[in-house]
Amino acid sequence: MSVSARAGERVDSPERGILRAALISAGLFATAVFAPMLGLPLLGLLAVLAAYPLALTRLGGTGMSGVWAALVAALLVGSAAPLSAALAYLVLAAVPGLLMGESLTRGRGLLRGCVWAFGWLTTWCGALLVAAGPRLSAPLLAALDQMRGREFLEQMRAQGVPFEQIDAWSVQAASVRELLAVIYPAFYIVLAGLAVGLNAWLIRRHLARHDPAWLEPGEFENLRWPLATVVVFVLSAFGLLLPAARSAAANALVLVAFLFVLQGLAVAAFVGRRLLPPAVPWIIAAILILTHVLVPLAVLALLGLFDQWLNARRWAEAKASEED
Repeated sequence: MSVSARAGERVDSPERGILRAALISAGLFATAVFAPMLGLPLLGLLAVLAAYPLALTRLGGTGMSGVWAALVAALLVGSAAPLSAALAYLVLAAVPGLLMGESLTRGRGLLRGCVWAFGWLTTWCGALLVAAGPRLSAPLLAALDQMRGREFLEQMRAQGVPFEQIDAWSVQAASVRELLAVIYPAFYIVLAGLAVGLNAWLIRRHLARHDPAWLEPGEFENLRWPLATVVVFVLSAFGLLLPAARSAAANALVLVAFLFVLQGLAVAAFVGRRLLPPAVPWIIAAILILTHVLVPLAVLALLGLFDQWLNARRWAEAKASEED
């Protein structure tokens, strides 16, 4: 295949693309290590995006392009941070990114790649939970203890936050701590799913702008879980009534609710794109978020649950056809 370039146009070599992806991916992941040292812990959230450059490198190169980029990035992380950080990078960022890119190059679609990546991360989460057990809850609980500690509350008072709101915050933080002490296994798995979803969203936006031929139209909008998911949801809800099964039931309920949130989001995207002006879904989402941060999640979960019987997408498709 011959490659031509216009006058003055810069041609990027495969080696340069691999190095650029490695630098970006390693830099993103390294924020999780160095951001707390700089007093900017929220900056460390950029680490969840480290899989994104590797997936694009796999799409733009040969079968080994993404692998080489991942290995170079791991060496960069390992040279600036402990070896454990480099291993964590390979497990948490490199492999998920390569799996999503591999699924696209094989013609399986981005959604299948997300399932592969989520399955990989869930397997590792399960292994860590079996090996470490309740010790994995310690970082989460310590963070909540800090956010309701005396020093943090004094900072809120110094910023002029009313005493009533401070007391409400302290009570809510205590309730969340008590809940996380039980559902921390499901919480980690949900975080893995959110990381995969965020990287997939970035990949999809990039490809939609620059190379839409990689994407399958309406792939995510047609997401629908098997009816057995409803059975697990019902059994988990009843399990909360049994003290011996309450912990396992709560974790299962959180995981199934997360799946229904994804299905509800798919339904909302399907219906909104066909029946509503582009700005309306964003306005509705903003209103729900301003009402309460958990309201949108509850609405989407209920929408995903009832979609198992109502099949709102079929109604929206028929409605759109009538209007055309």
